[in-house]
Amino acid sequence: MRLQTILPYSPHRTGPDDLSAASPVTVMGPPLVVALGGNAILRKGERGLVREQYANIERTCRDLLPLLKADYPLLFTHGNGPQIGNLMLSLEATRDKFPLLPMDVCGAMTQGSIAYMLQRTLANFLTDAGIHRAVITLATQVVVDPNDPAMQNPTKPVGPFYDPSEADALETERGWRLVEVPGKGVRRLVASPPSIDVVEIDPAVVSCPQF
Repeated sequence: MRLQTILPYSPHRTGPDDLSAASPVTVMGPPLVVALGGNAILRKGERGLVREQYANIERTCRDLLPLLKADYPLLFTHGNGPQIGNLMLSLEATRDKFPLLPMDVCGAMTQGSIAYMLQRTLANFLTDAGIHRAVITLATQVVVDPNDPAMQNPTKPVGPFYDPSEADALETERGWRLVEVPGKGVRRLVASPPSIDVVEIDPAVVSCPQF
């Protein structure tokens, strides 16, 4: 299978835009996994601006350039905790005008935006280096054990802090589990069991020579 590299516009690109002038890279074998935590993309103390996240991703891509030039199949995976937190804060701030979104949709939205930034930045770095190599993204869903004890005992705090006076209504109306943080208020807890599978993993895709 031969895949076309996407070449998004970048005002900083200096390399060849014509793929015919780029050097093809033949990648074979099992992929090398590059795991990026959500805090690597949005660092502590940053506001969450898109340009901040692009700058962090660019630093990572620069560090990985030797691998991008080699014949390793690379599979990037990333966290999105800070990004989901910011999205939930935005939704809460406008909840009187717009409906709230469920947790899985927030996850999908941030997964997609981070994947887009990774794909665009990686493609630009490859183009600047004169390397013809496919860059594709895949939104994924994980499988968890519904009987995992973590499902009944959520421990992962997410989203904004609420006034303790809202606790009863949040638990009753939204069915949330809450935890009180002294001096800050109450916060939502969600289950975070370990994943046992990824729905979209297809050996034919992962082992694709141009992956």
